[in-house]
Amino acid sequence: MRRTGHGFAGLAILIASLGCGGNAGVSGTVTLDGKPLPGVHLVFFPKDGDPRTAKLFVADADDQGRFTVGAIGSPQGGIPPGPYRLALTTAYSATAGDNEPPPPERVPEAYRAGIDFEVPAGGTRDVAVELQSK
Repeated sequence: MRRTGHGFAGLAILIASLGCGGNAGVSGTVTLDGKPLPGVHLVFFPKDGDPRTAKLFVADADDQGRFTVGAIGSPQGGIPPGPYRLALTTAYSATAGDNEPPPPERVPEAYRAGIDFEVPAGGTRDVAVELQSK
């Protein structure tokens, strides 16, 4: 598996412990300048707790920018309520080999390192992650 982009270098180290008990359903759409942004990889880093043992949650946007969050290895499994840092990138490919270049990065730099994101206790099905290029 190949991951590139700012804020993702330590991702492989951080995925050691995963879980999905008591999770809320979270889904939505990622847009860039008002248009769907396909192929975005979203990583949710919990703001509470030790980042070295944090449980990460991920989503991949489809060709219409739609996503559903789950634990790594458990797509659509939900996410525990609470505060997160949400990092986004398009320079990611779960299937690219070591000799293949990653896809081009289309997420503006300001969003790659992460933005604050709060998961409500009941979850949400209409998250709008609205990115601006300028």
